Amino acid sequence: MIFMAHRTLLFFILLSSPLLTLADTATRQHTGQPAPDFSLKDLQGNTHSIKQWRGKVVVLNFWASWCGPCRKEIPLFNQLQKEYGEDDVQFIGLAVDTLEAVKKFIEIVPIDYPVLIGDMEALKLVSAYGNSHGSLPYTVLIDRNGNIAAIASGILTREYASRAIERLL
Repeated sequence: MIFMAHRTLLFFILLSSPLLTLADTATRQHTGQPAPDFSLKDLQGNTHSIKQWRGKVVVLNFWASWCGPCRKEIPLFNQLQKEYGEDDVQFIGLAVDTLEAVKKFIEIVPIDYPVLIGDMEALKLVSAYGNSHGSLPYTVLIDRNGNIAAIASGILTREYASRAIERLL
């Protein structure tokens, strides 16, 4: 019973932390490695590959409509996309969710960058990108060469996101 209480507390801390970076082991294993390839559909049913954004700094954010901290990040990501878009920075939302849930969510909270629907496939992808626990939100910064440059778990602050992006420009 004590183990369950600690596990619940850890889960709450992960979801409510202003910014939690991943453990050194996970970061070391994935940082500098090529970003795993994938192809997923967007809201209109068009298929996109992560490779199509090669040459840009990519901020790949795994999120879900039911994730409170994820909801809080989206307005910041909309602002940062506008600020850094001309510098070839591309935010991509990878929804660990269904198409229907994402469409309903976007009616309430607009998203000004591409959203790809991962559904159950997203669980494999989030793990391939270093998040074996599946915690959300989870953000991966990918450099212009298609390599993972930074990984963060938890809500990103403006300061952290801006510094991480500017290091890759």
